[in-house]
Amino acid sequence: IANALREKGVSYNYEKTLTFSNGETLLPDFTITAKDGTELYLEHLGMLSDTDYARHWEDKKRLYAQNGIIEGDRLFTTTEEGGFDSARIVTVIDKIKHKIAER
Repeated sequence: IANALREKGVSYNYEKTLTFSNGETLLPDFTITAKDGTELYLEHLGMLSDTDYARHWEDKKRLYAQNGIIEGDRLFTTTEEGGFDSARIVTVIDKIKHKIAER
């Protein structure tokens, strides 16, 4: 994913701490900062078939949403459903690039 981001010219920080106003923190897999300073987040969900992992992701997604970070707007995800698919990952990165261009 990091290589694909670089190849597409998308600068990112890996596991940059995100602290919310209530003091809770997350470590998004990738943080991408748009020119206007808005941060977008890319999470790779590689083990959703694991019950604990999936439950942890739902909690994390809820925390994002409670803080106004909505999937498809500032939060993007990739998965390994059906195996690791580079083409699907590039499609998500293209969506991120489009969002960055809007800002």
